[in-house]
Amino acid sequence: MTQGAAARLRPVLLTTITTVVGLLPLAYGIGGSDPFIAPMALALGWGILFASPLTLVLVPCLYAISEDFSFIFNPRRRRTIRAARAAQLAAEAGPETVSGPPA
Repeated sequence: MTQGAAARLRPVLLTTITTVVGLLPLAYGIGGSDPFIAPMALALGWGILFASPLTLVLVPCLYAISEDFSFIFNPRRRRTIRAARAAQLAAEAGPETVSGPPA
C-alpha cells in the first residue's frame, strides 16, 4: 500500500493541481462570474486541495498502523511472517549456508 502511494504521488498531485487551477477562474469570477456556480467551484477546489494530500498521507499511515496491530494481536500471523522472513534471509544468504557445513 505504501509503495502504491509513493508510485502514484506525482500523477495524483498533478491532477489535483490542474483541477484546482482550472477551477480558479470560475470560483473567483475571473473573466465574469456566475453567482450560482461560484460557490460550488470554491467548495470543489478547496475540497480537492485539502483532501488529496490528506488522503495520500493518512491512508498509508493508517494502513501501516493496522498492520502493526494485526502483527501484535495475531500470533498466527506473527509466526507466518517470521517463517517468511527466515526463508527470505536464507535465500539471500545463498545455497552454501542453507545446506549446512561442508562434509
